[in-house]
Amino acid sequence: MSRRNIQNDETAADTLPARFLRSARLRRARDLKHLSLLCKLVKGISELIHALQKERGASSIYLGSNGMHFADRLPARIADSRGLERWVHDHLEHVDEKLDPMSFSARFYTRVAFAFHALDSLPGTREQVSTLALAPQDAVKMFTEVIALLLAVGFEAADIAADPQTSRALIALVNFAQGKEYAGQERATVGAALSCGRFDTADRRHMQHLEAAQQRAFKIFTEFADPPHVAAFLELGSSPDSAQFKHMRSAALEQQPSDGAPR
Repeated sequence: MSRRNIQNDETAADTLPARFLRSARLRRARDLKHLSLLCKLVKGISELIHALQKERGASSIYLGSNGMHFADRLPARIADSRGLERWVHDHLEHVDEKLDPMSFSARFYTRVAFAFHALDSLPGTREQVSTLALAPQDAVKMFTEVIALLLAVGFEAADIAADPQTSRALIALVNFAQGKEYAGQERATVGAALSCGRFDTADRRHMQHLEAAQQRAFKIFTEFADPPHVAAFLELGSSPDSAQFKHMRSAALEQQPSDGAPR
Protein backbone atom coordinates (compact mmCIF):
# COMPACT_ATOMS: atom_id res chain seq x y z
CA MET A 1 0.00 0.00 0.00
CA SER A 2 1.35 3.43 -0.93
CA ARG A 3 2.09 6.10 1.66
CA ARG A 4 -0.65 8.27 0.16
CA ASN A 5 -3.31 5.58 0.64
CA ILE A 6 -2.20 5.01 4.24
CA GLN A 7 -2.57 8.74 4.97
CA ASN A 8 -6.03 8.80 3.41
CA ASP A 9 -7.12 5.80 5.51
CA GLU A 10 -5.79 7.39 8.71
CA THR A 11 -7.51 10.69 7.92
CA ALA A 12 -10.82 8.92 7.28
CA ALA A 13 -10.50 6.87 10.46
CA ASP A 14 -9.76 10.01 12.47
CA THR A 15 -12.46 12.13 10.86
CA LEU A 16 -15.45 9.77 11.24
CA PRO A 17 -15.16 9.19 15.03
CA ALA A 18 -14.46 12.87 15.58
CA ARG A 19 -17.46 13.84 13.48
CA PHE A 20 -19.86 11.53 15.30
CA LEU A 21 -18.52 12.55 18.71
CA ARG A 22 -19.07 16.15 17.73
CA SER A 23 -22.64 15.28 16.67
CA ALA A 24 -23.20 13.53 19.98
CA ARG A 25 -22.02 16.59 21.90
CA LEU A 26 -24.28 18.86 19.85
CA ARG A 27 -27.24 16.53 20.40
CA ARG A 28 -26.57 16.44 24.15
CA ALA A 29 -26.37 20.23 24.28
CA ARG A 30 -29.66 20.46 22.39
CA ASP A 31 -31.30 17.94 24.73
CA LEU A 32 -30.17 19.92 27.76
CA LYS A 33 -31.54 23.12 26.24
CA HIS A 34 -34.87 21.41 25.60
CA LEU A 35 -34.95 20.05 29.15
CA SER A 36 -34.34 23.52 30.54
CA LEU A 37 -37.18 24.95 28.45
CA LEU A 38 -39.56 22.15 29.41
CA CYS A 39 -38.76 22.44 33.12
CA LYS A 40 -39.25 26.21 33.01
CA LEU A 41 -42.56 25.76 31.18
CA VAL A 42 -43.86 23.15 33.62
CA LYS A 43 -42.88 25.34 36.57
CA GLY A 44 -44.73 28.31 35.07
CA ILE A 45 -47.79 26.19 34.34
CA SER A 46 -47.77 24.87 37.91
CA GLU A 47 -47.70 28.40 39.29
CA LEU A 48 -50.57 29.43 37.00
CA ILE A 49 -52.59 26.40 38.09
CA HIS A 50 -52.05 27.38 41.71
CA ALA A 51 -53.34 30.89 41.00
CA LEU A 52 -56.35 29.58 39.07
CA GLN A 53 -57.20 27.21 41.91
CA LYS A 54 -57.36 30.15 44.30
CA GLU A 55 -59.42 32.15 41.82
CA ARG A 56 -61.78 29.21 41.32
CA GLY A 57 -62.36 28.88 45.06
CA ALA A 58 -62.98 32.61 45.49
CA SER A 59 -65.30 32.65 42.47
CA SER A 60 -67.37 29.73 43.75
CA ILE A 61 -67.86 31.41 47.14
CA TYR A 62 -68.65 34.75 45.50
CA LEU A 63 -71.29 33.13 43.28
CA GLY A 64 -72.67 30.89 46.00
CA SER A 65 -73.22 33.89 48.28
CA ASN A 66 -74.77 35.91 45.44
CA GLY A 67 -71.88 38.36 45.58
CA MET A 68 -72.01 38.91 49.34
CA HIS A 69 -68.71 37.17 50.17
CA PHE A 70 -65.21 37.49 48.68
CA ALA A 71 -66.13 40.53 46.58
CA ASP A 72 -63.04 42.20 48.04
CA ARG A 73 -60.73 39.21 47.49
CA LEU A 74 -61.71 38.13 44.00
CA PRO A 75 -60.05 41.02 42.07
CA ALA A 76 -56.68 40.21 43.66
CA ARG A 77 -57.05 36.55 42.73
CA ILE A 78 -57.85 37.50 39.15
CA ALA A 79 -54.87 39.85 38.94
CA ASP A 80 -52.52 37.10 40.15
CA SER A 81 -53.88 34.69 37.55
CA ARG A 82 -53.66 37.17 34.69
CA GLY A 83 -50.00 37.94 35.34
CA LEU A 84 -49.09 34.26 35.19
CA GLU A 85 -51.38 33.70 32.20
CA ARG A 86 -49.38 36.21 30.18
CA TRP A 87 -46.12 34.43 31.05
CA VAL A 88 -47.46 30.98 30.14
CA HIS A 89 -49.14 32.29 26.99
CA ASP A 90 -45.92 33.93 25.77
CA HIS A 91 -43.87 30.78 26.41
CA LEU A 92 -46.42 28.47 24.81
CA GLU A 93 -46.65 30.78 21.79
CA HIS A 94 -42.97 30.30 21.00
CA VAL A 95 -42.47 26.74 22.19
CA ASP A 96 -42.40 25.36 18.65
CA GLU A 97 -39.63 27.81 17.74
CA LYS A 98 -37.45 26.88 20.71
CA LEU A 99 -37.98 23.13 20.48
CA ASP A 100 -37.22 20.87 17.54
CA PRO A 101 -40.68 19.98 16.15
CA MET A 102 -39.38 16.68 14.76
CA SER A 103 -38.17 15.58 18.21
CA PHE A 104 -41.54 15.82 19.96
CA SER A 105 -44.81 14.00 19.44
CA ALA A 106 -47.84 15.46 17.74
CA ARG A 107 -49.69 14.89 21.01
CA PHE A 108 -47.50 17.43 22.80
CA TYR A 109 -48.31 20.16 20.29
CA THR A 110 -51.98 19.16 20.34
CA ARG A 111 -51.99 19.63 24.12
CA VAL A 112 -50.42 23.06 23.65
CA ALA A 113 -53.16 23.99 21.17
CA PHE A 114 -55.85 22.94 23.64
CA ALA A 115 -54.11 24.93 26.38
CA PHE A 116 -54.26 28.05 24.20
CA HIS A 117 -57.98 27.50 23.71
CA ALA A 118 -58.43 27.08 27.47
CA LEU A 119 -56.58 30.32 28.26
CA ASP A 120 -58.67 32.19 25.69
CA SER A 121 -61.85 31.08 27.51
CA LEU A 122 -60.92 32.67 30.84
CA PRO A 123 -61.99 36.29 30.13
CA GLY A 124 -65.51 35.12 29.24
CA THR A 125 -65.72 33.00 32.39
CA ARG A 126 -64.62 35.93 34.54
CA GLU A 127 -67.21 38.18 32.94
CA GLN A 128 -69.95 35.70 33.80
CA VAL A 129 -68.67 35.41 37.36
CA SER A 130 -68.60 39.18 37.84
CA THR A 131 -72.21 39.52 36.66
CA LEU A 132 -73.38 36.53 38.75
CA ALA A 133 -74.48 34.84 35.52
CA LEU A 134 -73.11 31.42 36.54
CA ALA A 135 -74.07 28.84 39.11
CA PRO A 136 -71.16 28.07 41.47
CA GLN A 137 -70.82 24.50 40.19
CA ASP A 138 -70.67 25.73 36.58
CA ALA A 139 -67.87 28.16 37.40
CA VAL A 140 -65.97 25.40 39.20
CA LYS A 141 -66.41 23.19 36.13
CA MET A 142 -65.10 25.88 33.76
CA PHE A 143 -61.98 26.59 35.81
CA THR A 144 -61.42 22.86 36.31
CA GLU A 145 -61.47 22.23 32.56
CA VAL A 146 -58.87 24.95 32.00
CA ILE A 147 -56.62 23.53 34.71
CA ALA A 148 -56.98 20.00 33.30
CA LEU A 149 -55.78 21.15 29.88
CA LEU A 150 -52.81 22.96 31.41
CA LEU A 151 -51.94 19.86 33.44
CA ALA A 152 -52.06 17.81 30.24
CA VAL A 153 -49.20 19.91 28.82
CA GLY A 154 -47.21 19.20 31.97
CA PHE A 155 -47.78 15.46 31.70
CA GLU A 156 -46.70 15.47 28.05
CA ALA A 157 -43.57 17.44 28.92
CA ALA A 158 -42.68 14.86 31.58
CA ASP A 159 -43.24 12.07 29.08
CA ILE A 160 -40.92 13.48 26.40
CA ALA A 161 -38.08 14.63 28.68
CA ALA A 162 -34.92 12.94 27.41
CA ASP A 163 -33.06 12.75 30.71
CA PRO A 164 -34.37 9.96 33.02
CA GLN A 165 -33.66 11.83 36.24
CA THR A 166 -35.34 14.99 34.97
CA SER A 167 -38.26 12.95 33.67
CA ARG A 168 -38.78 11.42 37.11
CA ALA A 169 -38.70 14.87 38.70
CA LEU A 170 -41.26 16.20 36.21
CA ILE A 171 -43.51 13.18 36.74
CA ALA A 172 -43.36 13.81 40.49
CA LEU A 173 -44.12 17.50 40.00
CA VAL A 174 -47.10 17.10 37.69
CA ASN A 175 -48.62 14.35 39.82
CA PHE A 176 -48.22 16.53 42.90
CA ALA A 177 -49.92 19.35 40.97
CA GLN A 178 -52.65 16.89 39.94
CA GLY A 179 -53.20 15.82 43.55
CA LYS A 180 -53.31 19.46 44.63
CA GLU A 181 -55.82 20.11 41.86
CA TYR A 182 -58.12 17.40 43.22
CA ALA A 183 -57.75 19.01 46.65
CA GLY A 184 -58.64 22.37 45.10
CA GLN A 185 -61.74 20.88 43.49
CA GLU A 186 -62.75 19.48 46.85
CA ARG A 187 -62.25 22.87 48.50
CA ALA A 188 -64.25 24.64 45.77
CA THR A 189 -67.04 22.05 46.02
CA VAL A 190 -67.35 22.48 49.77
CA GLY A 191 -67.03 26.27 49.58
CA ALA A 192 -69.80 26.55 46.99
CA ALA A 193 -72.07 24.19 48.92
CA LEU A 194 -71.61 25.96 52.25
CA SER A 195 -71.97 29.44 50.76
CA CYS A 196 -75.27 28.31 49.22
CA GLY A 197 -76.35 26.77 52.50
CA ARG A 198 -76.90 23.45 50.75
CA PHE A 199 -74.80 20.28 51.03
CA ASP A 200 -76.46 17.44 49.17
CA THR A 201 -75.75 13.81 48.41
CA ALA A 202 -74.05 14.62 45.10
CA ASP A 203 -71.62 16.94 46.90
CA ARG A 204 -70.74 14.23 49.42
CA ARG A 205 -70.15 11.64 46.71
CA HIS A 206 -68.03 14.07 44.72
CA MET A 207 -65.92 14.78 47.79
CA GLN A 208 -65.33 11.07 48.34
CA HIS A 209 -64.31 10.65 44.70
CA LEU A 210 -61.89 13.58 44.95
CA GLU A 211 -60.35 12.26 48.16
CA ALA A 212 -59.60 8.93 46.48
CA ALA A 213 -58.18 10.71 43.42
CA GLN A 214 -55.86 12.77 45.64
CA GLN A 215 -54.51 9.64 47.26
CA ARG A 216 -53.72 8.07 43.87
CA ALA A 217 -51.93 11.16 42.58
CA PHE A 218 -49.90 11.66 45.76
CA LYS A 219 -48.95 7.98 45.77
CA ILE A 220 -47.38 8.41 42.32
CA PHE A 221 -45.63 11.53 43.58
CA THR A 222 -44.01 9.59 46.44
CA GLU A 223 -42.87 6.89 43.99
CA PHE A 224 -41.05 9.34 41.71
CA ALA A 225 -39.96 12.21 43.96
CA ASP A 226 -36.55 12.24 45.62
CA PRO A 227 -36.34 11.19 49.30
CA PRO A 228 -36.12 14.70 50.84
CA HIS A 229 -39.31 15.81 49.08
CA VAL A 230 -41.11 12.60 50.02
CA ALA A 231 -40.06 13.06 53.65
CA ALA A 232 -41.30 16.67 53.64
CA PHE A 233 -44.61 15.57 52.14
CA LEU A 234 -45.12 12.82 54.72
CA GLU A 235 -44.22 15.21 57.53
CA LEU A 236 -46.81 17.68 56.24
CA GLY A 237 -49.40 14.90 56.13
CA SER A 238 -48.91 14.22 59.83
CA SER A 239 -48.93 17.87 60.91
CA PRO A 240 -51.61 19.42 63.16
CA ASP A 241 -52.93 21.44 60.22
CA SER A 242 -53.47 18.27 58.19
CA ALA A 243 -55.19 16.62 61.15
CA GLN A 244 -57.52 19.60 61.46
CA PHE A 245 -58.30 19.48 57.75
CA LYS A 246 -59.11 15.76 57.93
CA HIS A 247 -61.41 16.47 60.86
CA MET A 248 -63.20 19.17 58.84
CA ARG A 249 -63.55 16.81 55.89
CA SER A 250 -65.06 14.10 58.11
CA ALA A 251 -67.47 16.62 59.61
CA ALA A 252 -68.60 17.70 56.14
CA LEU A 253 -69.10 14.12 54.99
CA GLU A 254 -71.09 13.29 58.11
CA GLN A 255 -73.58 16.11 57.57
CA GLN A 256 -77.13 15.09 56.86
CA PRO A 257 -77.75 15.79 53.16
CA SER A 258 -80.01 18.82 52.77
CA ASP A 259 -81.81 17.29 49.79
CA GLY A 260 -83.49 14.81 52.05
CA ALA A 261 -81.85 11.84 50.33
CA PRO A 262 -80.54 8.97 52.46
CA ARG A 263 -76.85 8.81 53.28
